Amino acid sequence: MKKLIIILILLVLISGVITYFSYTVINEGEVYYIKTKFRPYELYSTSGIYFFPEKILFYDEKAFIQHKLFSDPIELTIPIRISLENFPILKDEQNYTIRYRLSIAYKIDIKFQQSVIRNGKTITQMDKSIKNSIKNRAKALFLNEIQNNLNSEDKISLENLFNTVSHKLSKNITDKFLNQIKIIPNKITHTLVDSPDLELYKIHYQQSKKLNQEMLAIKSSTEKESIKEKAEWEKKKQVILRDIEKLTMYGKLFKEYPESLNYLYLNKLGEKINILVTPKDAKSLFEPFFKPQENKQIQAPPKKITPPQIKKEDNVKPPTANKDE
Repeated sequence: MKKLIIILILLVLISGVITYFSYTVINEGEVYYIKTKFRPYELYSTSGIYFFPEKILFYDEKAFIQHKLFSDPIELTIPIRISLENFPILKDEQNYTIRYRLSIAYKIDIKFQQSVIRNGKTITQMDKSIKNSIKNRAKALFLNEIQNNLNSEDKISLENLFNTVSHKLSKNITDKFLNQIKIIPNKITHTLVDSPDLELYKIHYQQSKKLNQEMLAIKSSTEKESIKEKAEWEKKKQVILRDIEKLTMYGKLFKEYPESLNYLYLNKLGEKINILVTPKDAKSLFEPFFKPQENKQIQAPPKKITPPQIKKEDNVKPPTANKDE
């Protein structure tokens, strides 16, 4: 009997320990997405007490996994710091920084939260990603609106800037997350912490813009002139290269045929110039005309002498030579 009572007591204690470590309380308005070692993910949104014996398997981290989902709107305050560019061209080194606090409320669709968890991410990671998206988008929208105001003649109003950013931010975040995250419009507020004189900044911006345009115009003109000079030099360079090629060709020609140089000189003379060609070894242009002649006797060709004919009737004897001579 005592053993039975001891066994019963032990069973009660064991069941009590199991009950204590395995129960989960879900309060009104809370939503949990729970998965155990033996059961897939399931949504628990009704308040009550739920028992999960798998929780006592402490050695297994995946024995019991629960995620608390956001069922109510999430409110947060994000500090925003926007640094406007200064103007080196004006030698302006002033720090133009706008600081304000963005308070915003948004609601995340329950089904979207479940899909995020099934994809291996946590609610904390999702929430951090949403906050970064809101912060970065708010800064980008604010800078864009300031830029639009700087290029207009209207006076810059921070109140108008904040209203425009609030409207565009709500639509932008909603579109980005495909209506799975919705910004609550009347829950967006901007609290200014510090800001420079935006009207003075606008004057400096316009002065800097004008100077930059003038410098760009000068630079563009200089670049065009440089391009033109380069083009002209390329043309001259081509002419010079062709002349060098001709000179090289003439050099080879003159080396092989030296007389061709005289031919080119003669071709360059005018039509009214008479040309006198002299032998190559002549020492003077006038040498052919004044060269002394050699003293040689010029003998006339011998004449043919015919003896006189003697008529018979004259009976004339030919002369005889004198012996004394």
